[in-house]
Amino acid sequence: MDKNNLKKHKQSSSGALSPKASLQIGLAALMLLLSLGFVVLVASEVISRPEAEHVPPPDGTVENSSPSQGGYTEVPVLTAEELINAFEKFSEDDRISTEVYGDGFSLKRLDSSRLGNTEDAGIYVKMGFVFKNVDGVESIYDSSLTDITQGVAGYALAGVRDGEGYPLFVKDGKYYRIKDGFISEAEYRAADFDKGVSYDYPAYLAGCDPRFEVFSRDGLYGLRRTDDGSTVVPAKYADVYGVSEGLICAVDKDGKLFVFDTAGETVASGFLAAEKENRSAIGYYFFREGLTRARTAQGEVILHKSGTLLDVPRDFTVEAYSDGMILLSKPNSHKYGFMNSRGAWACNPVYSDAEPFYEGLAVVKNRKGKCGLIDRQGKEVVPCAFDSITNCSDGLILLYEAEYGWFALAKTTAK
Repeated sequence: MDKNNLKKHKQSSSGALSPKASLQIGLAALMLLLSLGFVVLVASEVISRPEAEHVPPPDGTVENSSPSQGGYTEVPVLTAEELINAFEKFSEDDRISTEVYGDGFSLKRLDSSRLGNTEDAGIYVKMGFVFKNVDGVESIYDSSLTDITQGVAGYALAGVRDGEGYPLFVKDGKYYRIKDGFISEAEYRAADFDKGVSYDYPAYLAGCDPRFEVFSRDGLYGLRRTDDGSTVVPAKYADVYGVSEGLICAVDKDGKLFVFDTAGETVASGFLAAEKENRSAIGYYFFREGLTRARTAQGEVILHKSGTLLDVPRDFTVEAYSDGMILLSKPNSHKYGFMNSRGAWACNPVYSDAEPFYEGLAVVKNRKGKCGLIDRQGKEVVPCAFDSITNCSDGLILLYEAEYGWFALAKTTAK
């Protein structure tokens, strides 16, 4: 072998590659480096990224979230009648409950045939009683849809409750209640039982703490202990409300709101009372899960039992507070949702309208204008398929759909 051939042989033996092979290996190496860089980038992102906080979906989006997060979800297309018939029928073993809907509760289908296909405006519900007006003739039904028109003839529903939570009727200046199918005279102490707002308040807000009583002096009100008569809140307020979760709300003649503890110490001041005494004021004057409603010059706020304010999203407005659930709306966007008493979204703001919670259930309306019911976890317990739904009232819910008329559900627990 000559020297030139020997030189070529050594180069070949030492691993020299053809141009084509060199290009292939170079490309492979480049791909490997890019892959390693991507892995490092993703890993560093995962390590450095803080845990995401649950926030409302951005404008123009709809979140299809789990029941624990709450939110609008699409459901199979069924008629209103099919949806109602899917609920178990109410039986004599069931008990209609006025308590907050939760574990151990269920919704049962009532026989609503007597309600017929009356126009939506011809029927309303208050404190568990159904008032139906057809051509000027009024019929009254109780929460099981039993006709009691004759039994309460001459009586008028007073819109208040006694100390046990029973709705009261009034006749000739006296109060009466219906218990176990019988109507009998009842006691109502306005100073102690007053809720400060006129709305269909639930039975569990009725009554008062028997250790305290409201008293008046020179046309103003205060609160004292019933055992020794000692004053807790001096009689210098236009209104004083009963004790709730160890706190007392009082309103002076200028509409300023004060909060006291049962030792008479001031917990909060400088806030304003409700503007009106109608159902829009639900959540004022009584604490639930450590919170109540109040106002400032800037608008509605949620007041904590410590005297501080609960943080709510700045671009949302407080609409109501009940059953430990804050109803929030985004102005000019038709977005409604609910936060719980811990300040976390329980139902994302994906509904076009919503009512406050009553007895653990809230009426919501989707983008198509159909109404449904959600529970306090944000789960749709009744899909949005109805033209209107009444707020839960002493365990009774009426649902209306133009094609089929009225349906009724009862909130029940086992006897």
